[in-house]
Amino acid sequence: LQDGSSVKFHDLKRGMVIAGADRNGTISDSQVIFNPHPFNNGTHFFVEVVTVTGKAVRMTPNHLLPLCNGGLVTARSLKEGDCVVTKNGEDKVAKTTKDVEAGGIYTAVTTNEFLVVDGVVASPFALAHGIAHSLFDREDVNEWCEDNHPPRAGRQGRGDHGHSVAPPPHRGRRHN
Repeated sequence: LQDGSSVKFHDLKRGMVIAGADRNGTISDSQVIFNPHPFNNGTHFFVEVVTVTGKAVRMTPNHLLPLCNGGLVTARSLKEGDCVVTKNGEDKVAKTTKDVEAGGIYTAVTTNEFLVVDGVVASPFALAHGIAHSLFDREDVNEWCEDNHPPRAGRQGRGDHGHSVAPPPHRGRRHN
């Protein structure tokens, strides 16, 4: 968040400002425009990705991450040594663990193309990043998001799989 704190995905609200990144890896503040998943705590299987510098993030197997070369890859396709983008620049994947059982599936759509999740830059989407991003990158869709934001009733328990949205670093920071 702008104040330097972190927040769990299930606590994000439309209008909050979190860390995001553009296609070039530039980290900046990014407003949440839509939360596609209402509170949930069903059990799911995730891929846990740990970088050489110790950043760890869990995501669904089809969730996309940008690589240092500008490509996108699914979490299940990552392997040791792959270069991913983080809030601190480029980092190598040290380990991936598949079929990690945990509760809750969450993401957030923001004004930036990518999110910073537990220090790792990730797409808010699975599989169809370009299509989904281009859809949300329109004023009329932003208005639809405001009118059709999912309700946040029935919140109970922890209900997430350990994701925190990282606080944004200094504005204009560029990843190499």
